[in-house]
Amino acid sequence: MTSRWTFLALVIAATLAACSPADPELEFIGYPIINGTPDTSQEHMAVVGVFSDFGMCTGTLIHHRVVLTAAHCVDGSSAADMVVAFGDNINWGGGAIRVSVADKWQHPSYSGSQNTNDIALLRLSESPPVAVDYIPHLPESLQITTADIGTVAEYVGFGQTSGSGGQSGIKMTMTNQIEWVCYSASCSGWDNPGKMNTFCEDQSPSGVCFGDSGGPALITRSGTDYTAGVASYVGGDCRSFGCHTKVDEYEYYIQEFITMANGAACVHDSECESGICSDHVCCNRRCIEECMACDLPGSEGQCLPAPDGYFCPDFNKCDGMEVCQGGVCTESPDLDCDDNRVCTIDSCEPSIGCIHEPVPDGTSCSDNDICNGVETCQSGVCRATGALDCDDGDPCTFDSCHPVDGCQHTQAPDGTSCGDNNDCNGTEVCVSGVCQPGSGAVCDDGNPCTDDQCIPGTGCVYTSYPNGTPCDDGDICTTGETCSSGVCTGTRVSCDDNNSCTEDSCDPVAGCLHTAMADGTACGGGMCGQAVCMGGLCQPVDGVSCEDYDPCTKDWCDPQQGCLHESLPDGYECGKCYMCVGGQCIKVTDCGGDGGCGCGVAGHELPLWMGLCALALLVVGRRRR
Repeated sequence: MTSRWTFLALVIAATLAACSPADPELEFIGYPIINGTPDTSQEHMAVVGVFSDFGMCTGTLIHHRVVLTAAHCVDGSSAADMVVAFGDNINWGGGAIRVSVADKWQHPSYSGSQNTNDIALLRLSESPPVAVDYIPHLPESLQITTADIGTVAEYVGFGQTSGSGGQSGIKMTMTNQIEWVCYSASCSGWDNPGKMNTFCEDQSPSGVCFGDSGGPALITRSGTDYTAGVASYVGGDCRSFGCHTKVDEYEYYIQEFITMANGAACVHDSECESGICSDHVCCNRRCIEECMACDLPGSEGQCLPAPDGYFCPDFNKCDGMEVCQGGVCTESPDLDCDDNRVCTIDSCEPSIGCIHEPVPDGTSCSDNDICNGVETCQSGVCRATGALDCDDGDPCTFDSCHPVDGCQHTQAPDGTSCGDNNDCNGTEVCVSGVCQPGSGAVCDDGNPCTDDQCIPGTGCVYTSYPNGTPCDDGDICTTGETCSSGVCTGTRVSCDDNNSCTEDSCDPVAGCLHTAMADGTACGGGMCGQAVCMGGLCQPVDGVSCEDYDPCTKDWCDPQQGCLHESLPDGYECGKCYMCVGGQCIKVTDCGGDGGCGCGVAGHELPLWMGLCALALLVVGRRRR
């Protein structure tokens, strides 16, 4: 990550501070750890992420609750503004465990512009995860000297995993030889101006870069790993050198911060100036007497008599809870270990408390209830072999179980449903204790275009016949019916009798009906003049006379065409001893062979043979002329 200090001209002495405010998604501008590999080793669980107001850095747990990092990582931030993250991936969602910071120290002579005294310490507000073992700081007695040039050191940090687009917050590790050790305020070598109390590597083949600020340089002395350096500054955009603050030069400050004054929270004696951690606080003396305590509110760090009610356990969990009363540790009643379970043997172990041992499997534990079966102990629990089955299979009885008398069967009242869940055979009900069947379901929907069925468990089901299936809708007024989308559809029958003096309709049963209109109802007339209905017929009134005075024509008037004259059929009598033949009225003298002329009746047709005879006579008569 980029530093918030100005890079020096010619030589980039950039500190490795975070470039952005603390954010759930870490972003870095710069270069990755050079030739680093992901680090998931158990021994490096002590290498942590350090979050402050200015972003993220790296640090190392060097004591039970003390983290070592670079001063430029925490400069300007208070302890309350910082968090330490334990894990191999310290991004949000990476599974890291975060612990708040209770106290912070940075070197009083730290100079950001000169990269000198770049060291800081943080005290955690609580113990780190139990799996984490700290890596101690290198003491002055084992300090880094010029004799260590060429010694391989291991560098660990949370910089980017690859180029400028690489992910940050993943723990990486790399190794390189120590190439430079500087003790004074003015050191020089290769292109490195050197800062007092630092040592450096040449970045080839690997080294630290932006994002690794505050991270450890680890070396081994006599088989023990030590935190020997704190990543501080680089040169040439990480291409020429990377340098670390010499931890051994600051042993006094580190030891002073590690050992806390009386009253401070502690876990180990070594954390306290007094060398005594009692009741989890640094105490002026070992507070082991009965009803004496070192953690009393307002008097933390002083071993004083405890007030009444203060817990004073004797570590015997069987004799109850002990509290101080008048300076004496008083016991409460013994612990009651009875769990009220018949399948356990209850006892108490002073170091454990109540113990409930299961009795042997199969031990009887009857509850005198025959309805839930025979009970025996199984794995400390009283279990029944199976409840008594009182179902007699009769739907017209109510089945129950009495704890002493066993199964009971009571007749169900008349009308109680005893159905078989089959709607197709009707609804069954109990009558005098017997299940009586009901009437079957009626599924006829009256639609000739559906196949009506009853399916047990479902009920009535109506399936439409295919379109075009012939059907009868029961209506005499429709014809040619076929099914269409489940509906019987046909063509309407025409009942028009072409009589304007009847009202035409169709009855689904009787068929076509022609009801005469009231006499006098106007019915038009057209070319025939005014007409009214009379007896169901349209009759002219003062209409046009179509009489042509030809006895062998039928004369009438059509409203649209006017007068029409239709020839009467041959043989039609058109007068006494006259008949129509070929549209003419001719005299017939003998039609019956008796010499008479009574061969027809006016207004009636003669037999065909008579007409033919008359026609023959007419032809003969014409020839004679």
